[in-house]
Amino acid sequence: MEQPTGIEALKAAYEMLGSQQAVAEVVGVKQPSVHKMLTEGKKVPGEWCLPIERATEGKITRYQLRPDLYPIEETQQ
Repeated sequence: MEQPTGIEALKAAYEMLGSQQAVAEVVGVKQPSVHKMLTEGKKVPGEWCLPIERATEGKITRYQLRPDLYPIEETQQ
């Protein structure tokens, strides 16, 4: 099974963390910002990647969220 990337990975993180508010707290924004990101489907902000990776205990990786910023080689070192 292929791992989710981009917005699909953000949706998976949201499901793991339990709410848009929980994601917002992890990344330091207000809940409407998370809702907007999920509904508009734009690229996940780079500054959200590491906090989400930590909050999901690595189940959602920075690579999954932004493969253009975090090539898989860097995440496996």
